[in-house]
Amino acid sequence: MSRLRVVAALAAAVMVVSACGDSGGNGDDGGNGDGGARDEIAVIGTEFVFTPATYTVDAGTEVTVTLANEGSLEHNWVLLAEPIRSEDDLTDGNILAEAIAQPGQAGSVTFPAPAPGDYQVICDIPGHFAAGMEGDFTVDG
Repeated sequence: MSRLRVVAALAAAVMVVSACGDSGGNGDDGGNGDGGARDEIAVIGTEFVFTPATYTVDAGTEVTVTLANEGSLEHNWVLLAEPIRSEDDLTDGNILAEAIAQPGQAGSVTFPAPAPGDYQVICDIPGHFAAGMEGDFTVDG
């Protein structure tokens, strides 16, 4: 999974450098320059919670999640295709999107909203999910 984290970190660095537009809160629909809708979600990560922990977007939107790490440990925001019960259940193939942030920094990820439904969000840094660092991501159809 470290290869995936490197790729995600590079993508996050590019997003931070090239970011423009509203970095506002949950569910802000704005134009993305190509006529499509975009949702921008700002998340704060600390030990061991996401704020907010629930997110709702519309199907067919491009979603940008920016994770601001206000904790003292590395955190990430990982959107899963299928829910898991323990860290042992996580596979690379189950990850739909991931934003990584070192302490005091931010990381972003942009992805198309998945199919309508309810999805699980976790921090997959060892021990963080077990400590309760998770959330809910809903895509309205």
